[in-house]
Amino acid sequence: MRRLLMMGCLLALAAYAYSNLSDSGPSLELARTEVIRDTGELEVRYQRGSEFSRVLMIFGGNLDRKLHNSLSDFSLAGLGIEDASRIHQEYPDFHLCKSAGAPLAQGLTNTVSVLTETSSGFETVRQSLLLHHDRVANNGERTCIALQGDQLQLSSVIHKKSGTDVSQDIVPRMRGFHYYLVGRAEIVDCMSLL
Repeated sequence: MRRLLMMGCLLALAAYAYSNLSDSGPSLELARTEVIRDTGELEVRYQRGSEFSRVLMIFGGNLDRKLHNSLSDFSLAGLGIEDASRIHQEYPDFHLCKSAGAPLAQGLTNTVSVLTETSSGFETVRQSLLLHHDRVANNGERTCIALQGDQLQLSSVIHKKSGTDVSQDIVPRMRGFHYYLVGRAEIVDCMSLL
């Protein structure tokens, strides 16, 4: 009975995720040194940093774009493939909660905030989350995604209607967040990388 209840909850979560992961939301203005996100109410500015290329094994995520005045399109909880490969050597089932290697993976999992540069990048990240939810509900296989783009640093937030700079209230609270502008995204086979 407990297992049936758990399966029902997972299916409901998958259905919720599927119905809420759609492409509509803020616009981006891309400049050489900065990115400006217009949420409708807020003008959010990010300074571009260095380029990055990273493969993440997804352990969770959210479509942030649906949230009111969100600063990102997605939040992804992921484990870098290098860390995943190292843990996999000793604990091949580390991605399962019951594995002795699960606490190692949990300790190295980071959450990244993703802004997507293109609709195809948005769709790929969206599809990776849908696939992740489906796989967790059905067989426990993990989903990996390769991301390329630029690191971002949140620099200012302006309330557009009043023209009020609310940066001092928001920017310090977001210092622990890792923002990335993703120009290219691809779902990749995790097992081939471990």
